[in-house]
Amino acid sequence: MFLTAVISALLMAAAVAQAYALPTVPGDKEKAQFMLNIAERSSNRLELLINMIKTNSTAMAAIEAAGLSDAFEGNVSLYEEGRGLLAQARVHIENQNYGEAINCTIRAMEMFRIAFRNIKTILEQAKIEKGELVRAQGLLIAANCALDRIKHIEAILAKAHIPEENVTAITDLLEQAKKLLNITELTQLLEQGKVDEAAHRLEDARKLINDAYLILKKAAEAKIGDRMRQFCEKLQEIHGNLTSRLKMFGINATAFMEKFGMRDFVENLTRFREGLKFGTKNLKDLFGQLEDFKRRLENFSRGVIAAIQPQKEEGTASLQVSVEKTVRNVTVTLEIEVKNVGTADLQFPNAAYGITVERNEGGVWKLAYAPISAQVITTLKAGHSGRINIVLRQPQTGQYRVRVHGWTKISMTPVEATAEFSIP
Repeated sequence: MFLTAVISALLMAAAVAQAYALPTVPGDKEKAQFMLNIAERSSNRLELLINMIKTNSTAMAAIEAAGLSDAFEGNVSLYEEGRGLLAQARVHIENQNYGEAINCTIRAMEMFRIAFRNIKTILEQAKIEKGELVRAQGLLIAANCALDRIKHIEAILAKAHIPEENVTAITDLLEQAKKLLNITELTQLLEQGKVDEAAHRLEDARKLINDAYLILKKAAEAKIGDRMRQFCEKLQEIHGNLTSRLKMFGINATAFMEKFGMRDFVENLTRFREGLKFGTKNLKDLFGQLEDFKRRLENFSRGVIAAIQPQKEEGTASLQVSVEKTVRNVTVTLEIEVKNVGTADLQFPNAAYGITVERNEGGVWKLAYAPISAQVITTLKAGHSGRINIVLRQPQTGQYRVRVHGWTKISMTPVEATAEFSIP
């Protein structure tokens, strides 16, 4: 359980984007709010475009000269109608009518799409589509995107647990960027025709944001590396305790480790730990290797317990696993059946029967996916079977295998089985 808790903590640390009435089901509130947020961003960008046109006398004169004033105002009205629908959507969310909220949001987004397309056509017909107005609108959109990125970095920073000096440096850089991205000031510059000055402010802000992100990334990687090294040290300590127990009971530790494929365990673990000094960029691969070290040590631990405790009658251990693959677009669903074909009851480390999905990379099986499941001991009686479905989204092509590992209930003798398949 300790090993599982530590690896789970590490995984948590790494973690540093139809217009029909829908029934209310769990998750509809989040879906409705998510769609409303997207629609409001679209609305804000369209509002910026409309305001830029209205405050630009040259643009308005060109639209009037082309006889397109009524068309322009009509699309402004369409935009305002969409804004009204978003207001209705907010009320529906407050009243928990999430299906209606989604309906209103989708209708509003369609109105914004039509209005934006029509206004773009009006600008083209008025011969101003390549002028400073369009460039100015793009700068405002880019500035809003940069502000969104700042919010994203701040959200990560709040949970990163990195050194205080790094937090201070990142915060200072982001505050400087926010000042440069002041939308009111940028709009005033653009209305005065100072497009180049606004563009320079945006570029300077982007550099500050990139610098802040790099500091955060390096600090987070260093923190993860420290935790990985501590985890490796704990694994090595447990391994030493287990081999000492074998010697206490007069068991040849070297031969026993050979039996469980543990002869080079400490050497490989030390090499892995030393490699962390050079960085932790490929986190997925590193966590896969840590998971493999953990699994092997758990199996070895059960083998040691089985060897030193009094033997009990429990029958034979035999495990089978089969997998059926279903491909739909970019999603692959695996239907996995685990069978206890022996006469001894088997146990597994979690509700997913200790299943992992591995991919063959250059002749080496590496962890590709481990399902999230309740960390409770699961028993599979002799002659019984269990099923579990796993959904892989956009998996790489190649040769894969499902690995199931557990142990016998009484003696804790390790047992495992594999089944190979390919994608596609």
